[in-house]
Amino acid sequence: MRNLCLGIALLVSVLIIQGCTFKAKSGVPVSADSISSADSLKAVNDSATKISVSVDHSDITFVTQTVQACITEAELGKLAEHNAHNKRVKNFGAIMIKDLNKAHNKLVLLANSKNIPLPAIPDTTQQRTLNEFSKKTGKDFDSAYVNYMITDHKNYITVFENQSKNAADPDIKRFATKSLRDLKNHLDAIMIIHGSMN
Repeated sequence: MRNLCLGIALLVSVLIIQGCTFKAKSGVPVSADSISSADSLKAVNDSATKISVSVDHSDITFVTQTVQACITEAELGKLAEHNAHNKRVKNFGAIMIKDLNKAHNKLVLLANSKNIPLPAIPDTTQQRTLNEFSKKTGKDFDSAYVNYMITDHKNYITVFENQSKNAADPDIKRFATKSLRDLKNHLDAIMIIHGSMN
């Protein structure tokens, strides 16, 4: 706390010195006192925000990895719409695009509220998966995609169940808990498609 107070005092001193030579764009001189008061208040508020929004490392990892998974599986959904032969696989791809874009948007809002920086692209392994699927078409695509979706959803259900019980952040825990229903619905749907293909 003492270090924070010293840091703020130093910041105020620097702002007062800089504020003495500051003029507004209109050319009207602006009081150094008003600038330093406003800026020091902003600095205090910013510091308070950063202190109050501290997120557990495992929660941050969950959010960043889930964002990447949303991006990857939405892209796979687009490939399913274009490359699949089976109409049900195409339809499942469309559902994935819609649901994952919705989940992605919720996660972005959640991450922004917690000051969690987010990746904009899939990781290397996910990008490799997208590249492999982009080369597949027809029944070959259908089979590979359905099997991948089954394995992926089973893995994600395990991760989300763990997070819904153990997340330190209540908002992240709530997101994981609510998302489980969609994940289980997706798994049920893809299992039915898998059964119809055999």
